[in-house]
Amino acid sequence: MVIGQDISTPWSASAYLNVDTVGIAAMIIVEFYDTKGVRIGYKETHKTSRGLELIKVENVVPPAGTETVCLSFRVHGGGHIAMICPMLNQGTTAAAYISDITTNADLEHAYSAILQTQDQITLRVEKNGIINAINVTPEKIKISGNKLHITADTYIDNEIVKNSMIENLSADKLTAGTINADIIQVIHLNANNITTGTINGSNLSINLNTGNVEFQKGRIHSSDNAIDININSKYMSVADKDNRILISGGEIQMIQPQFFDRQTSPYVRISNAQAGASWGGATFWGRDYFVVTNGANDGSIFSSPLGEEKFAGISGGHSTSGWQVTKIGGAERGVIISGGREYNNGYISYSPFIRVGDPGHAGTGLHGKNITVMADYIYLNSPHSTSHGANAYLAPDGALVPSNSAAKYKTDIVRTFETQLGDKLLEVPVAHWKDKEEVLTKTLDPDAKTPETYFGMIADDLDDAGLNELVEYDDKGSVRGIQYDRVALALIPLIRNYRDRITELETEVKEMKEV
Repeated sequence: MVIGQDISTPWSASAYLNVDTVGIAAMIIVEFYDTKGVRIGYKETHKTSRGLELIKVENVVPPAGTETVCLSFRVHGGGHIAMICPMLNQGTTAAAYISDITTNADLEHAYSAILQTQDQITLRVEKNGIINAINVTPEKIKISGNKLHITADTYIDNEIVKNSMIENLSADKLTAGTINADIIQVIHLNANNITTGTINGSNLSINLNTGNVEFQKGRIHSSDNAIDININSKYMSVADKDNRILISGGEIQMIQPQFFDRQTSPYVRISNAQAGASWGGATFWGRDYFVVTNGANDGSIFSSPLGEEKFAGISGGHSTSGWQVTKIGGAERGVIISGGREYNNGYISYSPFIRVGDPGHAGTGLHGKNITVMADYIYLNSPHSTSHGANAYLAPDGALVPSNSAAKYKTDIVRTFETQLGDKLLEVPVAHWKDKEEVLTKTLDPDAKTPETYFGMIADDLDDAGLNELVEYDDKGSVRGIQYDRVALALIPLIRNYRDRITELETEVKEMKEV
């Protein structure tokens, strides 16, 4: 449409787009062209979904230099699409669709006429069966039509307005007088116009100024009771098809979705009821099986770990496969149990702890393969005993490992009956002493046990004698202790030598007697 460079009025357009399939998108576009036919401006609306939909492009202002405005329909990516009822009009909004008149039948039902006689004037417009007319006679003026729109100031003399003349009355036109609510029935009330004060009822009070809502009785609930606030029964609940969360009587329960009151054996209970050593503490109670975990480690809850542990949290109770042990898991990161008064290990002070999954022996890491126990003392109390020889070794770094003697655990074996170790060992003195820690404890506490006198050998003496194989050293090479189980073994070759010599002497003496 050629608009002759009129850019004072915006343009709008609309069309029904029916999409069956489309590669990228279908669209309608309002375009503007200059006198040379070059597009200098446009605005478009896209549709990518299937089905029939009214699409609009509104309030498009022509740029300077516009000669022609155009409604364009385009498809990107191909498809099977229909455009129905295209409409292009001046204005900020898209106008209602008006069909083209192309047949004689349409012409017969779409026309306008002005009829004037000596006693009346009639103005008439008809289209698509809709007739609007104004008839002026000496007796009256009659306006007939589908809609009447009056934009000018309108005055009615004699202040005569009958009931039948008022279809809708706006309350903002009432500026004086009294409205008796006893004889007024309000069908539609716009709550936007209630801005202050208090709405009171026998069981409900809503204060618009303070925001306070107070109930005496009643119930707020959805039609399916999935959301339910019952003032009378004093509970709140939210449900789905499998479970209902009920807040009532100072506790939270998870129960079957059709229940609306507290149960004696719910799925889950959170309350301050008695449990364990508590008469009024926080209680988290599960009827059958419980799990406390996180989203990244909520699987692989087995009583015995298979492969690397994946579960992190605590679980236990009666599962679908029967009673289960109570399990504390730390996934591949490990678990730490800590508590008690702090103690000093000679370098740092901390409370005793057990760390499962420690990479070293200091109890400070994650993702390890070890179990570290750090404490002032470790007590193992058992009513049982055995006659087996000691078969465990406590390494200088605290590692507890089996002590094995079979050849399959050894390499570079050299068997010998040498007596050098035994000879050196006979030159090392034995000693008597008191333990420093026992003496210090007695000094600090007079009621403590009197220090004992111990007998044995001093590791430093063995080290000085060159008996390194009988001495135990720490990871820095310092003397730590004596391998007492080896001391006696060092004497065996020497005893064997003495045995052989005695046997030889006994043989010589016997021969001399026979002579």
